[in-house]
Amino acid sequence: MKIKNIWLTAVFICLLPVLSQCDEGGYNKIGDVSVPDSMEVIKEGDVNVLVPKGGQLKQESSFLVKEVPDEYASRKFIAMEGYFNEIRMELEAQGKELKELREIVDRIAQEKIAK
Repeated sequence: MKIKNIWLTAVFICLLPVLSQCDEGGYNKIGDVSVPDSMEVIKEGDVNVLVPKGGQLKQESSFLVKEVPDEYASRKFIAMEGYFNEIRMELEAQGKELKELREIVDRIAQEKIAK
């Protein structure tokens, strides 16, 4: 019985690294590197740079510089603000159209009742 338990423990220990590699949810495999879904790799010449999705690289003199988090967050915030403004304007237009349609339906209902 002890030999069986030792054997099962040894097999489990050998398989543990393999099993831990199987669950890579939320990661993409790029070459031999796992990259989180929220990040992307930008290839610039022979160099691969890991940046947040939508992140940018800037050329400053002879250096390639990643966008600082403040710039990234500010740019994303401005983009989202524009997106929300578009949604707000679309909702206002749909609200006006819905109000007009309700008035038409009420008018038609009143005409049917009057007949």
